[in-house]
Amino acid sequence: MPSTHPEDVINSVSDLFFLFERRWTVSERAIFRGEPAHYPNNLCPSIFRTGTPSDEFGDYERFFSRYSASSERDYMFDRLFPGASPLSLPAVALAQHYGEKTRLMDVTFNPLVALYFATLSHETEDGFVFAYFHNYLDITTATSERSLSALVSSDRIGEYRPLPDTLLLYRPEWHNIRSAAQSGAFVFTKGFHQNLWGGGATLRVPAAKKSEIKLQLERFGIVSEHLFPQFENP
Repeated sequence: MPSTHPEDVINSVSDLFFLFERRWTVSERAIFRGEPAHYPNNLCPSIFRTGTPSDEFGDYERFFSRYSASSERDYMFDRLFPGASPLSLPAVALAQHYGEKTRLMDVTFNPLVALYFATLSHETEDGFVFAYFHNYLDITTATSERSLSALVSSDRIGEYRPLPDTLLLYRPEWHNIRSAAQSGAFVFTKGFHQNLWGGGATLRVPAAKKSEIKLQLERFGIVSEHLFPQFENP
């Protein structure tokens, strides 16, 4: 897990604002992830944490089969990808939206959203906000036509040859209501042993402050009913 430092402690929402103003310029666009506890495998996509990686492609194909037969479809996705393969990155992102375990890791452009997820559960444990400022690469435009197997096995993505510790940022090309509410995007991982910490900041949220911070976040509209708009599973 990335190391934490005494000064990187968030006791309130104002601490978060102050830290950003003091240490990072507004021109540095950052991405964030909030986790409510110190897990043995922090910064790990769900399929490598609790899923079945050995049947990953089969899981995606079964999801897409259910989705294709459902009356509750994502209209924008269907318009943009009418012939999508279940083993394409847009389809895997769709599966992630519907709660499937995938090799994508949720991130956000909004630090308040990340702070919310850091306080969401595990009331007796410290939470963490991970912030990435430089070491990520937006691969959105280089991936839409590539198969998942090619993306996983190749050392190149489009014109890029990213370093092993470069975070691969993917922003779905369609407007999903939940992703929009959370200012969300994904980190694409090639495998379980990929380093998902290429430098940035680790902000610790003390367990004793979680309840107070959640109340403060409510003032900014960062609440569950806004971040999790209702949607149906296929």
